[in-house]
Amino acid sequence: MKQVNAAGLVMLTGLLTAVPGNAATSQKVSGYAIHGETWEALKQQMNQKGPRGFYGWTSYEIAWRFLWSEAGGNCRLTSVDVDTDIEITMPEWRDHARAGRALQWQWRRFYDDLLEHEQVHVEMALTGAEDIKAALSAIGERASCSQLETEANQVGYQILERVRQENQQFDEETDHGRQVWNWRRR
Repeated sequence: MKQVNAAGLVMLTGLLTAVPGNAATSQKVSGYAIHGETWEALKQQMNQKGPRGFYGWTSYEIAWRFLWSEAGGNCRLTSVDVDTDIEITMPEWRDHARAGRALQWQWRRFYDDLLEHEQVHVEMALTGAEDIKAALSAIGERASCSQLETEANQVGYQILERVRQENQQFDEETDHGRQVWNWRRR
């Protein structure tokens, strides 16, 4: 029996739900400090300090592991595990207490919308992880373990690419979450 590890790393703009089964999922939420007493000042701070020039950002890594056994001249997978590590970076408005109620309300609405946008990215990543587990688990016997390993990793990377493209399209449609109303109408 042999274990093989493979991983894909995808960087996205984009909270987290549990993944069923043997998958391990970890989440880290970090922030960057912004200051301001007007909406324009807050936007300027997010444009300057935001990760990669965006207001919010999610990065994730999906890694898969599988075991196989060889019997009767054929090789088959005996177990598949998929892990997902996610980090979300969001703005942290530090001097909100000095601002007026209207700006505080506007901020809360903006922040909630941005977080909702990021949650869609996370859901796409988690769905991709589930899809990788299902696809690898469905691979039947192969004539050689080398062939099985190659095919399993190709399947995993193809799904990662699909998830990357879905996230990219989502960001294009929403201007990376800046146009939240556009994607709510889907």
